[in-house]
Amino acid sequence: TSTSTRRGKKKKMDYQGQELAETIYQYGIIISGIIAFLYGLLISKDILSMFYIFGAVLSIILIICVPNWPIFNRHPLKWLERPLQPITFEISKSKFS
Repeated sequence: TSTSTRRGKKKKMDYQGQELAETIYQYGIIISGIIAFLYGLLISKDILSMFYIFGAVLSIILIICVPNWPIFNRHPLKWLERPLQPITFEISKSKFS
């Protein structure tokens, strides 16, 4: 997931942000399934309303987890700077008998 910033660079979600989004998504799916099941079983006694509630909560969870929100970019990766001159390697030839 990436978004553009003012400078034209793209910011990507860091690893801790990915873990947080995954945790929110997993717990949200479990909790929404339980809530939808209990609502459909005890209150409405209708399977269609159970699917509506599950779909609505799933949509909210996807809106929270899929976009690259700033909360998911709290620990950016620090990359090494690109060297000004190209790095060259010399390989010496050796004879094997």
